[in-house]
Amino acid sequence: QRDIDISVGELKGILDAELAIRNTQSLGGTSPKEVCRMIGEFEVHLSRIAGHIDTCQTQIDDARQETLQIVDEILGKIRRMKN
Repeated sequence: QRDIDISVGELKGILDAELAIRNTQSLGGTSPKEVCRMIGEFEVHLSRIAGHIDTCQTQIDDARQETLQIVDEILGKIRRMKN
């Protein structure tokens, strides 16, 4: 036995999982407020990533169109040379 001065109520508070989750206020902790904050940060980050993906997709589409135009021009010149 150890000389620990703690009441039954305090011990129940320590061992109560729901209470522990609600009361953990550290950065990255499990409190609902902290979880909501982290979700907000993730949403902002995902939005930025989605914007970057959209920009890249537009650049890829533009490059594809330009490449197709160049190919059509070259094939047209080859066809004219054969005729």
